Amino acid sequence: QARSMEALILFRAIQGIGAGAVIPLSLTIIADLYTVKERVRMQSLFGGVWGLASIAGPILGGLITDYWSWHWAFYVNVPIGLLAAAIMAVGMRESPRPTHKTTIDYFGAFLMTGTVTLLLAVLSLGGKTYPWDSTPILAACLILIAGVWLFIRVENRAPDPILPLNLFQNRMFSTSCITGFLTGIAMFGALSFIPLFVQAVIGTSATAAGSVLTPLMLGWVFSSIVAGRLLLKIGIRPTLIMGLLILLVGCAGLTQFDMGMVKSTVALTMAVVGTGFGLSFTPLLIAMQNSVPRAQLGVATSASQFFRTIGGAVGVALLGAVMTERMQGRFIDIEIFADSGLSRDQIYNLLQHPDAIVNSATRHMLPPSLLHAMQDILANALHHTFIATLVVVIIALISSFFIPRYTNRDFEAMGERV
Repeated sequence: QARSMEALILFRAIQGIGAGAVIPLSLTIIADLYTVKERVRMQSLFGGVWGLASIAGPILGGLITDYWSWHWAFYVNVPIGLLAAAIMAVGMRESPRPTHKTTIDYFGAFLMTGTVTLLLAVLSLGGKTYPWDSTPILAACLILIAGVWLFIRVENRAPDPILPLNLFQNRMFSTSCITGFLTGIAMFGALSFIPLFVQAVIGTSATAAGSVLTPLMLGWVFSSIVAGRLLLKIGIRPTLIMGLLILLVGCAGLTQFDMGMVKSTVALTMAVVGTGFGLSFTPLLIAMQNSVPRAQLGVATSASQFFRTIGGAVGVALLGAVMTERMQGRFIDIEIFADSGLSRDQIYNLLQHPDAIVNSATRHMLPPSLLHAMQDILANALHHTFIATLVVVIIALISSFFIPRYTNRDFEAMGERV
């Protein structure tokens, strides 16, 4: 029912509050119900189920957008959400609540939300709406630094902090957070910009752009299940390094995308990228859960999802800034638009908002020369975006070597302690 972009963003924020609670709780329940070795297998299956749902989502969303309306992409979630809530209400039986009183770190949660929101605003608006050296951006950066400093003070003094900072003294936990953050940048970069490339540069429908993620999710499902067995045989770090190496190969393939790319090559690259993600995320989650006492499983699981999601949000903003900067940089090549009949202001606005070549209706209204020039500029901009993603994956691979190695014997010892 959103009547404006502001209303849509507000409702999506409310939706995110619910999703932010459901996913960590689901993973925490699995960790709490099963032994350490069983947890590895169950988390792998969870990753497979998540992948299958993610295959259906983009395809269904594309079909709904093409044949009905984007509104129905949200309506369809209502019966699914009600069904899931009913299953939980009937099937889940909780243990008695603990007798000791716990406090909720509301102020810490407020500071974390505020600083993260401000960080995303700076990354989204800097260099686009406002120059990086402008007063609003510099003032926001100062407020951001003050917010981080205040958050650290509050968390150090809170009886039950929302994010216990002493956990970062654990090398397994801290390095897993860093690697998960970097991998989240790569994941959301792939999920956000690859469909844009297929729909705008190659020139397909929203349905086809959504289905291009199917090979990625199939690779993810398969490798998530395989990751559970590998973890118990060779340990966390070797499995993670293997996944990131495969992801590195896939991202290197993304940098070769151009206007003449055939869909079969795109599908193969997507499968490689998905395999890398599946082999990477399961070890990271298990590493963080196994690095903390059982009483802090919820905190560790939430931290895993938090750093991955924040990495994704930061990644979309940063990579989007790279794409925008490269597109606006082509404004100096004004002669390539000489036959378009557009003014300089219209051309500049088109480079800032390339929606015209994404929407099939408006794409057919553009002169062929202008459409080809826009597709070429966007392909070049996305090429640099994929290069930036490749650099992030290389840094993530380096950070993974600092994660302690856990073998099958270590898992058995953990199970005995639990």
